[in-house]
Amino acid sequence: MKSRWINFSVELDLSKMIQNIGKRSFSEIQNFGFEVFSVENSFIEASYTEKVTRIEKLVLPDGTEIENEQISIINFDFAVIQLQENKYLIEVISAPRSIKSFIDNLERTLATPVFISALHLKIDKLLHYLNEYDGISNVNINNISVGNLKINENNSADIQIKSRKNILEALNDKFPNQDYLLKKAKVSFFYKYHNVSLVVSNKGAFDIVGEAREPLIKFLMNHLCQ
Repeated sequence: MKSRWINFSVELDLSKMIQNIGKRSFSEIQNFGFEVFSVENSFIEASYTEKVTRIEKLVLPDGTEIENEQISIINFDFAVIQLQENKYLIEVISAPRSIKSFIDNLERTLATPVFISALHLKIDKLLHYLNEYDGISNVNINNISVGNLKINENNSADIQIKSRKNILEALNDKFPNQDYLLKKAKVSFFYKYHNVSLVVSNKGAFDIVGEAREPLIKFLMNHLCQ
């Protein structure tokens, strides 16, 4: 499962947000809509559907111009987590490359301005969290992408490291006392005795094979509220 997390701010409380989203179901007239699946404390799960119509103009050999209407349906699930008053996280699951229309239509549905920003995830904190989380075992960092490594006074580098074990120890031994940036990591572990593979970026993109959504959501809620 691929998902992307973004910061989301809006001057609405959670109950009002749920109410507005619940009223805007998909219809042919408005071409988009939402369906709320579940609501639990500060957590909403829902889906978004959009009908996209494109008109393609074709010119035949005799110069005649015709129009070809192409219709596609965009549909994906998303979740909303409240972090603080008026501050939320949105998880977009298996979304298209651009989610601009989704954000625009969400703003229209909520009837108030929304503000989004990229999520800056500290991968080192996530790795520490996975090692300490009850129910997770055998955490192994398969590879990492590292930025801002200082080679000398005039040069820096971005590198990718693959290893079977002790990858962070090797990195710190090779580049001691450096404030480098972990940009991406591939991690494998067991959660509740099931194998999980996770690729995570510092921009909030997750690609998970296996079931480990619950501890990851807890991490985001706990660490991004600090």
